[in-house]
Amino acid sequence: MRNARRYLGRILVALALLTGTMTAGATSAQADPYSLSYAYELLSRTNDGQVLCLSNVRIYSPARQLNVSSEQQYTRKNYAMLRARTESSEGPWEQFQVCFDNRQNTRYWTLRSQTTGNYVAAEFDYTGTRYAMLRARSTSVGSWERWFLAEDAAGYINILSLHRYETSGGTSGWVSAEFDYSGSTYGMLRARTAGTALGPWEQFL
Repeated sequence: MRNARRYLGRILVALALLTGTMTAGATSAQADPYSLSYAYELLSRTNDGQVLCLSNVRIYSPARQLNVSSEQQYTRKNYAMLRARTESSEGPWEQFQVCFDNRQNTRYWTLRSQTTGNYVAAEFDYTGTRYAMLRARSTSVGSWERWFLAEDAAGYINILSLHRYETSGGTSGWVSAEFDYSGSTYGMLRARTAGTALGPWEQFL
């Protein structure tokens, strides 16, 4: 019965989005989280001139079978760091609102923490191992909060920072989960990978 309700809910959301009856900022009544790949498949069909969103989305790293969490117990410059570190996708820290802005001359994606309402940004003023760390900390959308989502040949979703891509001459900015880190930074997400070096750490569902 639970799976039947989930399937029906997805059909209703798809119809609302495709007919334009769900507008930017709208949320669904879905209890179980949607996958990022489902959000991509659904929202990428958005008509020109629309900004549409899907809430209750989880970001999953198949490389370690972990969900991405926004670390809201962290403080200062680490506050709301995104890490692939939890097996559960049921908690509020693991759920995001994903939006696709398909208006003329824009066409970008945003990720937003449902707990805080803050947008995910890449911290390009950080240095060293925290350079381009992803944090859910922004109250508005600027260049650091704009993303490009792409589906690879295997059906995984790759996430690209448009700011880094543009400033690097189109060579870098793909999001990676840092599974060689340890402790409180294990699985940190950073927009740092070159397009020629995409692998399992850059794949999400």
